[in-house]
Amino acid sequence: MTEYKNLLDDFRKIFSQQNWNAPDIVKIPNTENILPPYLPYIGKEYKKQEGLLFVSINQNLAGVDCKTKYLDKLKQKGSFEDNLWDRLNFISRSKGDGFSGLGIGPFDDGHGIITCAIANDILDNEKLSEPDCAVWDSIAATNFVKFSFENGKRDVPPTRQAWESCYDYFIAELEYLRPKIIITMGAATESHIINCIKTKGKDDHNYHLLKIPHSSPKYLSRRIEPHHRNLKEDFILNTPEKVKSVIQRHIIAFERQVVMKENNVGKTKECTWGDVCLDLLEKDIHRKYFSVCWRIIEDKIKNS
Repeated sequence: MTEYKNLLDDFRKIFSQQNWNAPDIVKIPNTENILPPYLPYIGKEYKKQEGLLFVSINQNLAGVDCKTKYLDKLKQKGSFEDNLWDRLNFISRSKGDGFSGLGIGPFDDGHGIITCAIANDILDNEKLSEPDCAVWDSIAATNFVKFSFENGKRDVPPTRQAWESCYDYFIAELEYLRPKIIITMGAATESHIINCIKTKGKDDHNYHLLKIPHSSPKYLSRRIEPHHRNLKEDFILNTPEKVKSVIQRHIIAFERQVVMKENNVGKTKECTWGDVCLDLLEKDIHRKYFSVCWRIIEDKIKNS
């Protein structure tokens, strides 16, 4: 716990030395205070030197309603300021003893959960061992860019300057987490991780960096189809059942509660994380996505 406090102190120090004057950076509603950076989510069974770190881009919190709804969750218990800095961990346990999600879209929609489970399953097979906890308990997760940007109600992607301003935060996370595997979605995050480590001179521990395609629906088909066409037919036929098995072993076997998920018309329904993940496999494009991810992850781990 002392080490984690040291990481928080590092984040506060970095933040205090920065001068954010971007007009589109998200602030706490009705204040001029920038929504501060946040510590990584760390599963309760995460093990340094062995663990997996999932890295996405940044939080999308454009619009007063979205920010207010999100920040209200952080006011429900304990210190609001403390919860702001530790918001991924706070959100993850906000609905009881089970896992409540992270507020990282590509993870909570099931894509990140399943790809992390696939990586853990391949590692378990190498060690000839069965999973002893749910996937979310064994991993760490974060966004590389620690801030959100908006233009009215529209989310704005981070600029190059915003990415580079977060290099020190990522180095502090690496020093603390010491992951064995880093899974990143998309070329931009991978590129900045490589550049960050190169420019900061911190490439002093052994890890595997795995880039998987981003799961954004807008470009999913275009990103996946070229990779999928290169897969062998028997691999394409067999992988969906392997993914279902992974969901059963790393997710469903350890579930303790239902979660509320919002559908595309703004309504919520009760479901489990197993339901969320299995629902993805009902669509052909997602089956293709996880086949491609499986091939990437397996090849990288076995050839490293």
